[in-house]
Amino acid sequence: MLLEICSAIDNLAEYDKEIGRDGVTIRAKGSVREHPLLKHRLATQSFVVRSLHRLGLDIEPGPRTSH
Repeated sequence: MLLEICSAIDNLAEYDKEIGRDGVTIRAKGSVREHPLLKHRLATQSFVVRSLHRLGLDIEPGPRTSH
């Protein structure tokens, strides 16, 4: 499961590169549309967040206290 999450995070980085290069909108057949990877990015990000939650890895650490 962790391998799948890591792979998905790698995919997110690739999506971000392409979206950053192309912009969030593209011209297609004379009209402006949202970048097709935006939907894939959202679905992948959702998968990562849900998976980390299921594994109990979504908890933020509390403030550190010094002894």
